[in-house]
Amino acid sequence: KNLNKFGSIKIIRLPTFPRGNSNLSLILNYSSFLLSSIIFSLRFIIKSNFDKIIVFGTSPPSGLLVAHIIRIFKRVPIYYWILDLWPETLLGLGISKKNFFYIILKKFMEYSYKNCQYIFCQSRSIENLIRKKINNSKKTIYFPSWSEDLPFNKKKNINKLIDKKYFNIMFTGNVGEAQDFNSIVKAAKILKKQNIKWIIVGTGRFIKELKVLISREKIESNFIFLGSQEKKYINYIISFSDCLLITLKNTLIFSKTVPGKLSNYMISKKPIVGMISGDTKKIINLSKCGLCCNAGNYLKLSQNILILKKKSKKETIKLGKNGYKYAKKFFNREKLFQKFEKLLLN
Repeated sequence: KNLNKFGSIKIIRLPTFPRGNSNLSLILNYSSFLLSSIIFSLRFIIKSNFDKIIVFGTSPPSGLLVAHIIRIFKRVPIYYWILDLWPETLLGLGISKKNFFYIILKKFMEYSYKNCQYIFCQSRSIENLIRKKINNSKKTIYFPSWSEDLPFNKKKNINKLIDKKYFNIMFTGNVGEAQDFNSIVKAAKILKKQNIKWIIVGTGRFIKELKVLISREKIESNFIFLGSQEKKYINYIISFSDCLLITLKNTLIFSKTVPGKLSNYMISKKPIVGMISGDTKKIINLSKCGLCCNAGNYLKLSQNILILKKKSKKETIKLGKNGYKYAKKFFNREKLFQKFEKLLLN
């Protein structure tokens, strides 16, 4: 498998410092990527020609700086797809508006929003926010994360790790501070005698702290950690769950965010239990694919889990199908790509 090619697309991988688990290694990871990308962008400017620049806006938005360097020299437009809203994401993580880094990033993002051809917004709330920032409704496009039709590949020993006699709540994805595992652990403690297992698929910077929290509350037997898994096995692993868990911390900015995994949760035909505010809660309630409470409300989360646990097989299948239908209609990959291509080729 050629890691430097995707079909006919050439992939250039930049040398970066390993991400690691410490704050220092994370800073070195971000800064080394930024430095490498600036150096490589100069090579692109000299040796290559471009028609458009597409920026996939994950955290932090370091790719945007390079995009602007190329835009200025090559006079080509930027198409920016926002997944995380910056610098507001920093507020959600407890950083002050007076912080020097926040002020600099705020200025840069204001400049970026005004100098992008189109801004693709992952949620309606983010779209409304950006429109107000730039005072231009023609630049912003609602463009959610699409659901992926992943294969159903069996993986050895999963059936030995997950026992179907329990009510299995599964969380997949990044185990970070933003996912509010403090509240999840509080809910797990309330439900510790309810024949429930919490299955964590994935890893992240909060994983060690999470295991310490679980140990402190003496609920180790209620949790199963499966670590990072290849995409090709995710559908099979999810099939062992009774419901899927989606959470984000109780902050204003996170209420405007719709995690990318929501559409994949919905396409899996499993009921969803959420502890998340704003747009995600609206989607879960509107689609009738599960039960959702506000971010941080671990008491209501535990109550909703018990309600879901008592539902019949027929009722839970209906919830799963509702999510699937909604995802097929609103998070359809082909339709979203057609919309994107139309704007790109215009």
